[in-house]
Amino acid sequence: MPASAQNVYYQKYNKVAANNILETILSNYDGQPVMIDIWATWCPPCKMAHKEMNPVKPKYMEKGVHFAYITSTTSPADEWNGMIGEIKGDHYYVTEEQLNAMMEQVGSDGYPTYLLFDKNGKLQYKSVGYEGLEAIQGALDSVVGK
Repeated sequence: MPASAQNVYYQKYNKVAANNILETILSNYDGQPVMIDIWATWCPPCKMAHKEMNPVKPKYMEKGVHFAYITSTTSPADEWNGMIGEIKGDHYYVTEEQLNAMMEQVGSDGYPTYLLFDKNGKLQYKSVGYEGLEAIQGALDSVVGK
């Protein structure tokens, strides 16, 4: 996927086993850094973080970082569809079982959860909860340089 892609919508990966969903999503970004944001439409900190991060994302997208947003069927599909147009990045709508397996894999129990993988697929940053724009920018800078 080109770094210039602003919105790509992946409705569902219904046929992917729950314990393989993270690996399946990450395979779309082989050789490229990706910031995964696990969120929900009903999560106020998630929505606030999206608004704060939107202005700085183009800088990182130009440097090849992809932004992937993952939510599940716990977020009403109509509400999700109405929100994602304002959030630049790739969007994944997974089953609740898939999301639960992913959260267990990464050791998270809250929203939002941020996972930053470098171009080699190695996890470089993890945050359960929004630590603020400065923390996320610091993590992104460490992966791509300033």
